[in-house]
Amino acid sequence: MAAIATQLPIRVRLKRMTGLLVGLLLLQALIFYKFRPTEKQRYTRKRDLTLNNTDSRRESEGISFLSFLAQYPVKIISSFYGNSFSVNTSYAYRMSDTPSKVNSSILKIKDSVTRNAEGLNKTCSIQETALARRRMVNLNPPSWRELENKFKDTGLLPGGLWRPKNCNPNVHVAIIIPFRGRDSQLRVFLNNMIPLFQKQNLDYGIFVVDQREGPPFNRAMLMNIGFMESSKLGNYNCFIFHDVDLIAENEFNIYRCAEKPRHMSVLIDKYNYKVLYKDIFGGVTALTREHMQKVNGFSNVYFGWGGEDDDMSKRIRDKNGPGLSSVPGEIGRYKMIKHQHEKSNPINSLRWDLLKSTLNMWKSDGLSSLEGRYSILKLERRPLYTWMYTDVDEKAILWDDAMAKYRKNSWVQYLLTLNHTFITASPSISDGARTIHSIDLFVKSPCIPKCLSFISLCVISICAIILTNL
Repeated sequence: MAAIATQLPIRVRLKRMTGLLVGLLLLQALIFYKFRPTEKQRYTRKRDLTLNNTDSRRESEGISFLSFLAQYPVKIISSFYGNSFSVNTSYAYRMSDTPSKVNSSILKIKDSVTRNAEGLNKTCSIQETALARRRMVNLNPPSWRELENKFKDTGLLPGGLWRPKNCNPNVHVAIIIPFRGRDSQLRVFLNNMIPLFQKQNLDYGIFVVDQREGPPFNRAMLMNIGFMESSKLGNYNCFIFHDVDLIAENEFNIYRCAEKPRHMSVLIDKYNYKVLYKDIFGGVTALTREHMQKVNGFSNVYFGWGGEDDDMSKRIRDKNGPGLSSVPGEIGRYKMIKHQHEKSNPINSLRWDLLKSTLNMWKSDGLSSLEGRYSILKLERRPLYTWMYTDVDEKAILWDDAMAKYRKNSWVQYLLTLNHTFITASPSISDGARTIHSIDLFVKSPCIPKCLSFISLCVISICAIILTNL
């Protein structure tokens, strides 16, 4: 083989090497283009690295911080902070990212507690003169960086928690958003609705319940999950179930609960500001803890689009239910963010049959049948909201005895034959969550293009050596 190689002109071998090097450069360029991180991914990595690097410092300093708070009455501290701090979380307290500013942050918090100690005995009220009946709605989605900068000085705590500083609210509101794959709409929602919540002097938390890809979207079950999980994270007594694509136009539409379950999104621009039908109860609704418990929450069997809001309407309007109320039409005006219907949320062809069985199934289908049929794969206190990444076990739900008579239905058969493996996990310690997180890091990691380029370089170099010795 060496004898043959010596017979090849040097010019031929140089041409081969040049061709291979050009191919290598083109391949590297393609790899970098294909796997380059987006601006959002780069910003998220930078933020996560900052938080991870300060975890140990925050945890150790959180102890001295809590001893500092011990100087003040428990009533004042719990009223001022609620459940927003803990030694066992990365967000032990709100402070600057740089260690040099920790002491000044503590002094600011100390000053706030002292200054508001007397005011906390005053119950919060809404200044109606500051509210507008026609507010400006911006439907252009800002970037996450812009949103975080916009609200960083408003007192908003990690997880989307906020409360008034100069009064003591007697209503604690959980805003629960069923969600999947609508990132731009979530940005529009937060940009428009956070100012409204704060203007209304709400003590609130925003919880985004994100369903893992697999079975069709189950809006009602996600709202049940949001109710159960947010109740573990805070002492909430009012729950607003909110579609992510609806933006309130009237600031007099107060985000609080009433004596009866309340329908808030009465008039929507998409439907020419007209009520679609009597007793509608979808879009944006407000229920107390007692309301949810009395009707056993929402149904868990409505996979796909349609039916779940009418099912809830039947539950609350039943003779033993709490009843239904609506805000006045002009107050309950909303704009809907335009979007196309997702393929992951097909129309539920079984919904009309299920609605006929609502009053027979509601006692066994709802909060009481939720345990063991969902899992929280990830729970993160993000800067503007609390994110709950959720998986649901559609097969366990549809194999329930209450669904026996529908088991031969084509829609149920379709759901039962889906290639979806339910992941059982618990927040922050589950193998499932770690596996998903590892995959997520692999895809987004900046070292992947470099690794692939190195491998391609090795392969092409070996090929070059072989070809030049042919």
